[in-house]
Amino acid sequence: MNVFKNVTSFTPLQYIKIQRLQLARRLLKFDNQDVMGTAFAIGYQSLSQFSNDYSKYFGINPSLEIKKSKIKGIVLLKHNFEGLYYLQLLVLSFVGNILQWYFLYLLL
Repeated sequence: MNVFKNVTSFTPLQYIKIQRLQLARRLLKFDNQDVMGTAFAIGYQSLSQFSNDYSKYFGINPSLEIKKSKIKGIVLLKHNFEGLYYLQLLVLSFVGNILQWYFLYLLL
């Protein structure tokens, strides 16, 4: 675990949480997701905990993030299948990163 923290400056749990929050931000901004659906999609069971963590990390409430994105015209309407494919790619990328760090840890 020290190797992981030395390389990333985060503990493995902190790193996973940050990756999940960054995925949430992409879902809120680009996939026209609502806050509750996004929270549950990335593994939160409590909407209030998700909102608190999101606000602490990004400095903005997730609901305000959606409104801000819509005002700027950033929200892209995608076909459901494309959105699902995009989410699958992000999850696979995330899992791949975790596995790489785990194997690096085992080798050292």
